[in-house]
Parts: sequence; structure tokens; C-alpha cells
Amino acid sequence: MKDLRLLTASAAFALGVVSLPASAQAQYPQPYPPQQPPPGYGQPPPPGYGQPPPPGYGQPGYPPGYGQPGYGRPAPGYGPPGYPPQQPPPRRSSWSGEDRIDDHILSWMTFTIGINGALGGSFTGQPGDQTILGEEVTPGYPGFGGFSPGLGAQLEVRFLGYVGVEMDILYVGENGDTTITVRNVVDGGVNEFDLNIGHSAVHVPLLLKGVYPGRWFSPMVMLGPEFVAPQGNARFSIDGQNNTPTQYGAYTVDGYTMFAFGIGAEINLPTPFVDLRLPISLRGAYNPGIGGSRSDRVVAIEGDDPTILGAEFFSTTWEWNVRLHAGLTANF
Repeated sequence: MKDLRLLTASAAFALGVVSLPASAQAQYPQPYPPQQPPPGYGQPPPPGYGQPPPPGYGQPGYPPGYGQPGYGRPAPGYGPPGYPPQQPPPRRSSWSGEDRIDDHILSWMTFTIGINGALGGSFTGQPGDQTILGEEVTPGYPGFGGFSPGLGAQLEVRFLGYVGVEMDILYVGENGDTTITVRNVVDGGVNEFDLNIGHSAVHVPLLLKGVYPGRWFSPMVMLGPEFVAPQGNARFSIDGQNNTPTQYGAYTVDGYTMFAFGIGAEINLPTPFVDLRLPISLRGAYNPGIGGSRSDRVVAIEGDDPTILGAEFFSTTWEWNVRLHAGLTANF
């Protein structure tokens, strides 16, 4: 019976026969009123609706100037200011003609250290006076000449790139050969043999140099004294049979001085940080103290015949040197 009453109340509420009190209607919202469709709803679509889009539809357009040089660059003044063009560091102010003074310790002076090699010869000519103790003796003094290589160190100080003082310390092997020819006046026979003399010596040229500095090539001239200090005993050898009554040999002196001169050039290498150069020079040296007579160049011992010596010893003091020098230097 109870269930029947609940069913009847529910049906009456659903059919609107029974309504909720005003307090319940305020607590529970009422249903929305019927909504009207928007204008045009249900009307046929406009012409072309649903058709494929025209070519290019939806693609980005290309603004004027697209693809041209400069397109996309910001307008003048846009953004932060850029860095100004960078200039190389200023060259040190100097009167020097040196091209790389910024790589040197001082702007007005260049210090040089390097190695120096030499190839050339040593020579002693025939003296004009062949007499010994006032006597003309035979055979005569023939003169000597031979190959003389050297190697050593080079030091220099140059002022403003134009005037320099160079000192080399070279170890040189000096040698000379000659041929002795003796003709027998009785039977016409000829006795011929070769002599070789020489020594090792330290050469120390002290040269005043004039230079015309250039960027890649610097010509120069030089002159000054060259001090020679023979080392050890003289070298002597004989090739052939000496059938004469004269015995031969050689000796050295303590030292002598030559007058050196030359021309040359420096090739400036484009090396970073260090100023490297290739000096090349052709040099000569003359010994003014050698003496112009035979008795100045030999030690002679008289023989039984005043015109024929019992012994003759040749000095290894050289009259001339001619050498080609080349090296590598670092300049600071």
C-alpha cells in the first residue's frame, strides 16, 4: 500500500499535477526556455562552399624586394651600435729604417745573434824579392793557394737600421798547395813535386757596416780589421820525390791582422714574432804585414852552396782570403 502511494505521487509530480513549493523552486533552478536558432540557420550554403581552394590559397605572400641583395637587413640605426672598424696597433715612433722595429727590444737599436758559414780560399803570392841574405837561390818561392772553409757565430749591434758593428768568431781551416820544379842544368832532368801547407785558425773580423734597410731585402757594405789566431802546429805534406838537397817544412806565427772588406745583403724572412734574416756576403781580406820579400815569408838554413838552401820552412801566414759567407740570424 505504501509503495502504491509513492508511485502515485511520483506520477503526479512528473505530469505537473503537483508542483514544488516556492521555497523548493527557489532552491532548484528551473529548466532553460527554448533557444531560437541564429539568423540564416538551416539556409542553403553560399555558392562555392565546400569546393577546393584556389591555387596558392593559404601560402605566405612574398613582400616587395624578397630575395634581393640586402633583404632582411635591419634598417639603419636598428639595434645596438656595432663595433667600429679595427685598426692595426700603431707602429712605434722611431727614426729607424728597420721594417720590424715592433719585434725589437729597442726602436732605435737592433741586436743580432746567429750562425755564419764560409767557403773560399787562402792565397799567398810570389814575392817580388826572391833573395835570401842577399843571394838569389833556387828554386824560387812559388806562392801557395787552396780551399779554406769556416764556420762560427755572428754578433751585431745596428743603430737605426743603417749603421752596424758586426763581430764574427769563425773557426777556419786554411790550406795551400804549390808545385816545386827543379831543373838539372847538367843532364836537363826535371824534378817536380807538390807541397801543401796550412793551419787551423780562429778568425775574428770586426766590421763596420753600412746598410740600406728594406722590407724584404737590405744591401750592405762592410770593412774593418780581421784578427787571426792560428791554432796548433802548422800542417805540411809533400807529394812526389824531392831529389834536391833542400829540405822543406812549414811553421805558424802567434797571430796576425788582416784588413777585411765586402759587400752583401740580408733577406728578411716573413716569420711571426721573431725577426729572422738570411745574411749573404762576399768578403775579401788582405794582410799588409806579410812582407814583400822571400826572407819575410820563410825561415831558411844555408847549404854548402850559397845559391842552394839546406832547408826552407814556409810561414802559414796568408796574404789574401776570399770567401762567400751565408748564415741565419735572429734580430731583437
